[in-house]
Amino acid sequence: MNVPRRWLLMALALVPMAQAEAASYRVPGDYATIQAAIDVAASGDTVLVGPGTWTSETRSVVHCTNLVTSTSVMFLKPGITVIGTAGPETTILDGGSASGRSVNTLIMESVEGDPVRVMGFTITGQGNGLAWGCSGTRLELVGCHVVGNGDLAIVGFDARISLMGCVVSSNGSLQQGSSLQAVLLRIGGRFEATGTRFEGNPHGAISAQRLSAVEVNDCEFVDHSGGGAVNVSGGFVTIRNSLFLRNRKAVPGLSGAAVSISQGIDATIEFCTFAYCSMLTGHGGAIDIAPDATATIGNNTFYRCSASGIGSAVMVSGTATVFGNLAVECEDAFAAPVGNIDPFGSGCNLFWGNAENYSFWPEEATVTDVVADPEFCAPDLLDFTVRDSSPAAAANSGACGQIGAHGVGCGSVSKEPTTWGRIKNAYR
Repeated sequence: MNVPRRWLLMALALVPMAQAEAASYRVPGDYATIQAAIDVAASGDTVLVGPGTWTSETRSVVHCTNLVTSTSVMFLKPGITVIGTAGPETTILDGGSASGRSVNTLIMESVEGDPVRVMGFTITGQGNGLAWGCSGTRLELVGCHVVGNGDLAIVGFDARISLMGCVVSSNGSLQQGSSLQAVLLRIGGRFEATGTRFEGNPHGAISAQRLSAVEVNDCEFVDHSGGGAVNVSGGFVTIRNSLFLRNRKAVPGLSGAAVSISQGIDATIEFCTFAYCSMLTGHGGAIDIAPDATATIGNNTFYRCSASGIGSAVMVSGTATVFGNLAVECEDAFAAPVGNIDPFGSGCNLFWGNAENYSFWPEEATVTDVVADPEFCAPDLLDFTVRDSSPAAAANSGACGQIGAHGVGCGSVSKEPTTWGRIKNAYR
C-alpha cells in the first residue's frame, strides 16, 4: 500500500505558488539543520528537507500555557510548511531516546495562527511523535509515516489535526497501560483522517475525549489487539468508507473492539467493513453504542465478528437507527438489551450464517430485514462486493437499495448441476 506517496504528490501540487513575500529554505543547502531553517521562517514560508535521518535538540518552550523543556526535531510555529522532498522512506525525523527526557519528535507551541503543514516524513522516537499545542493550533500532516514511537503517535489538546494519506503504526509499544491509543486528543478540538492506515498500535488507533468533532473517511484500521481501534466520547463523530480488520479488545469491562461510542455523542457510521473483529471479554465485537450516545449505523458489512457476550456485530445500549447492514457468519449479530432502536428508520438489514441474528431486538424494527446468502464475490480475499444476482444488490432489494458497504463487483454463477466432463466439452 503506497498511499503516502500518492497523497504527498497530490498535496505538493496543491501548495500555492510562493508569493513575493514568502520564502523557501533548503536543508541542508541553506541551513545545516531543520530547526535552523524553521527559526528564520515566517508564516507562508516553506522549508524543503532533503533525505537523511534528522535528530533532535532540547529547548524550553510554552506548550499548553506551560513552560516545558522538551527534546524535539521540530519546534514548529504557525503558517509554515515543512516538506521532506524525497518522501518518508528516506526522510526520517528521530526524536531519540526518552530516558529521563520529555521527547516529542514534533512539538507545536501554544499559539493560534495559520495551519502548519508537514509533508513526506517518517516521524519516530521513544517519546510522542507529535505534541500539538492548545488554543486552536492547527496541523495538516500529509503523506507521513508516524511509526514506532514509544509513547503516543499524536497527543493534542484543543487543536485541529488533519491526517491525509499517512501511515500510523506500531506506536505505544513502551507503554503498559491499556487506555492509551496511538492518537489521543482531548477537550474541544477536531480530528480528521482521510486515506490513512492505522496498523498494529498495541493499545488502539484513536482515542478522542470531549472533542467538537471526529471525522474519518477512507481509512484502514488493522490488527489492534489491546484497547480496540476507535474510542470516542463527546462531540460529533462521522466514520465512512473505512475498513476495520482483525481488531480485538481484551480489556475487562469495556466493549467495542472496532468502534466504541459514548458520552452524548451523535455518531454516523456508514459504508464501513468490519471483518474478523472480536470482543474477548464483553459485548460489541465491532460497534458498541453506550447508553448516553446516539448513532446512525447504515450500509456497513460485518463478516465473522465475535464477542464473548452479545452483539458480535452491533451492540446498542443508547439510541440508534440501524439500516441496510450486512451481518454474515457472526455470532450473536445485533443486540440491544436496553437500547432504543428507531423502528421507523431501521430495517433492510441482511443476515446470513450467524449463530443468532438478534438479541433483545425490537420486532417492529425487523419487518424489512432479510435472511439470505449475500453472494459475496471473494470474502476470503476481503472482497466483499456482491454478485449481480445478490439480494443485497440495489437492483434486487426493492425499496431497500444497496445493502452493505459494497455494490456489485462480479457476475452471477450458474447454480444448475453439471459435470466436469460437460464443462471441459464447452471449451473444446
